[in-house]
Amino acid sequence: MNYVLDNKLFLEWLIVEDIATVSTIREVPLSVLENLKLAVALSFIKFLERRNIPINKKETKKAEKVSINRKISALRSLYKYLTIQTENDEGEPYFYRNVMLKIEVNKLKETLSARASKISEKIFHNGDDDARFLDFVKNDYENELPENSRKIIYFKRD
Repeated sequence: MNYVLDNKLFLEWLIVEDIATVSTIREVPLSVLENLKLAVALSFIKFLERRNIPINKKETKKAEKVSINRKISALRSLYKYLTIQTENDEGEPYFYRNVMLKIEVNKLKETLSARASKISEKIFHNGDDDARFLDFVKNDYENELPENSRKIIYFKRD
């Protein structure tokens, strides 16, 4: 669902910037996507980085890198679909040029420790929640699983 919203944002941006001279996203011709210049695609990424996203009535924030990366991935998927995965009535792709392959996704480097800390902050709210959780996994979780189930096999294996 998020990819749909990301692609919708891109198509709306094409209209606002007069790159597609139509009034609705349904009317954006494939030729606009096919002939999109790299500089224009990069302008969209700059737009994503600069735009203010409303948090509430008074506050806004800038998009996080992970959000921008997802939008780039959405566009790459759209272009992959149009250039490789689908075909027109003649059995040819809708177009051959995939400008989105030229745009890099900025991978975020994160240590396992930092990732574990971030996850634990979302899961555990109380100071001793992590100790109780680990105790449960160690001593009680296996007893909660259905007998002869794959879950027990995976639990013992892992």
